[in-house]
Amino acid sequence: MPSAARIGRLMRLTAALAVIAATGACANDAPEIKAGACVAKEARDLGDRVPDLTSIVPCTEPHIYEVYALVDLPPAIVRGTGPSWMDSREELALPSEAANDSPRRQAYEEFAEQECATALQRATGYASMRVNGKSAEAVRLIPAMRGVEAPWYTVMPEEQWRDGRHQVVCSARMKAPVAGQEQHTGDDPQLLTIARTPDFPVPLRSCRGYDAERRNLAEVSCDRPHVSELLFFYEADLAMGKEFVRSIVTKPTPTKFNRLDQVCAQALPHLLGKGYDKKDLRAFGSVARRWTQQNKTVRCDVGPENFAEQDLPPGSLVGTNGVNVKLQKAAGS
Repeated sequence: MPSAARIGRLMRLTAALAVIAATGACANDAPEIKAGACVAKEARDLGDRVPDLTSIVPCTEPHIYEVYALVDLPPAIVRGTGPSWMDSREELALPSEAANDSPRRQAYEEFAEQECATALQRATGYASMRVNGKSAEAVRLIPAMRGVEAPWYTVMPEEQWRDGRHQVVCSARMKAPVAGQEQHTGDDPQLLTIARTPDFPVPLRSCRGYDAERRNLAEVSCDRPHVSELLFFYEADLAMGKEFVRSIVTKPTPTKFNRLDQVCAQALPHLLGKGYDKKDLRAFGSVARRWTQQNKTVRCDVGPENFAEQDLPPGSLVGTNGVNVKLQKAAGS
């Protein structure tokens, strides 16, 4: 028979193992930080707004962030002098307005911007598109989503950074909480994954409408009649060359602006469907009112061919094939 002392030792060991097992179970139950996670809350990291990665929830629940990629940082950007290179993390985590212009910070900004933009194209299904014969990545294409700030990039939280996860967290930040629909989230996918389908929430689409006199354009909800729906942005110098940008800034002509329309039109079969109605619908390529050689972004919209007298109906054209679209007579026309 075991002695009382031995029984006591066995009881203490059993209790200790139970604590370890319980602790391990809790650790394993902690949400995993990975691409595809939806995050319910926002936090502050050295003053910057970041996803609170302790608040990961199913994507069918209201959430503010959708993490769509984690990208390893190059050693040259990560390497620091302090323990776990926390000094370099502090430099990278500062908000842009508070950051310095050190070579490390500049390299980080360029790397994160490019990598997260490319990952966003893959997450939303826009990576397969071509603009003027060039890839979405080559022209820095950004899908249009109203009330969604993306790409939004931050560095890994301190705890994970200390553990050696020196990564950029690429996410989309929602200005208001959103939730996926049960019927479209069998594998708990993000809303980003249905961005090229008719299932994407119409309130997250971006549209423009005229005022009552049909003179001035303004952003409007796609739930009401509108004259155009914004599809995506791209960089003109990367798609069409620096010489084209220089010429359209210094000597703008209708022919050059028509060229912007033509380039946007090439994308309509990819976003609306190959059978879209070419007779009633057309693409518009537009630029900022004060376009300069520094601001080279083009926005691509779709709208009625007769946009002076007609509007698109409520809803979105993306993924619908654009067939039998019931255009509406514009108010006051």
